[in-house]
Amino acid sequence: MDSVHPGDYDGIKGLYVINLVDAVTQFEVVVAVERISEHFLIPALLKAIPDAADTLRPGLSFTALDALAHAMTDNQAAEQLNREREKLFQHIRNNKAA
Repeated sequence: MDSVHPGDYDGIKGLYVINLVDAVTQFEVVVAVERISEHFLIPALLKAIPDAADTLRPGLSFTALDALAHAMTDNQAAEQLNREREKLFQHIRNNKAA
């Protein structure tokens, strides 16, 4: 992983360019984001995956997901992720017990 920040221009923050390379598959992703945080990185990385839009549920789009993401802070998104993760693991535990 490598990141480059070209600096600020007249007090306005520049973009961060992130370059990720998987050492095993040599799959490379290059994205530019406003800030280095989950709020900006996750959507950018998901969109960089080839044909990623094809894997979304019918009726769901990256535009709709962006609207949801921009409606909450990083902390709110992390809390929601933790709640959903716990529900998923609970579902897995219940299925193993059955």
